[in-house]
Amino acid sequence: MRWYQYGVFQPIFRTHGTRTFNEIWTYGKQAEPILEKYLKLRYELLPYIYSLGYQSYETGAPYMRALFMDFPNDPKIPEIADEYMFGPAFLVAPVTIRE
Repeated sequence: MRWYQYGVFQPIFRTHGTRTFNEIWTYGKQAEPILEKYLKLRYELLPYIYSLGYQSYETGAPYMRALFMDFPNDPKIPEIADEYMFGPAFLVAPVTIRE
């Protein structure tokens, strides 16, 4: 599910893998409402994502960018290695497991 959630905030959202069936209902009853929530969020973000595509075309600015691009004067930014901006409006901090 974390990989799916992460995919929502990528320029291209695909659910590739080795699974034979990859529809949200094939992940089980417990996962289905969570995946449905993030699928709906992705569809709600489509106008924003399309506008990011146009901005990228016009300016060369990437969809996903390091924090220093939006916060160049913040002295704490170099310490943050596991977050990024998805366009100018969304700070994405993926849930990861550190061992």
